[in-house]
Amino acid sequence: MEFIGADELKQSYDVYASFYTLKAFDGTIFNCRNVAEIHHKGSRKPLTDNGEADAVIIMMNPGKCEPKYSDSYIPTYIWQSLSENLMSNKKILAKPDNAIYQIMRLMNKKDWLHVRVLNLSDIREPNGGKFKGMINSLKSKYSMHSIFDVEREKERESYFCLKQDAPIILAWGTDKVLRPLANKAVLRLTSKNTVGLKYSTSENLYYYPSPPPKVGKIKWLSNIL
Repeated sequence: MEFIGADELKQSYDVYASFYTLKAFDGTIFNCRNVAEIHHKGSRKPLTDNGEADAVIIMMNPGKCEPKYSDSYIPTYIWQSLSENLMSNKKILAKPDNAIYQIMRLMNKKDWLHVRVLNLSDIREPNGGKFKGMINSLKSKYSMHSIFDVEREKERESYFCLKQDAPIILAWGTDKVLRPLANKAVLRLTSKNTVGLKYSTSENLYYYPSPPPKVGKIKWLSNIL
């Protein structure tokens, strides 16, 4: 299978994302991203319009994705008014990470022009081990970092504006620490057109699109097509 490199992908696709800083009830600060939109260059609709996507993909967390320009304004929101503020948060140009490049490869294979990326958690933490530790510590006291929290229903449903028969690809990984968030997500998605490469028939865990090394990425692409 052809494996397109990052430099070539950047010539064909742009990423726009909604970044914010979350101030939790105990004063803890989290760097977050609630949604990313991958567009084939020339096909983007106005940023105020979520638009009908060809697919939605749901992964673990935003990882290394960050604003393209270091001086970009990122607003701070408190948890009490989070969902209301995020509904109107501005999307800005973003730097792709390896997972986003992998989704671009899928878009190329499927001739998709627009894919929306959501996550089990909005928290931007590139260190997987550190992120999983954060999730463990947060699960008993705070859940609004997840778009699948009950308080974020209106915001969440706005992102499922899709073309007819568009798939929702479940791809958040196979670590058991994700089970509480994954179970909540699957519960919210019961009426949706979900697909994914399931890790186990008994658990809501799905293979991640961009595992190292390259052979793992090629395997995921081959199996999801």
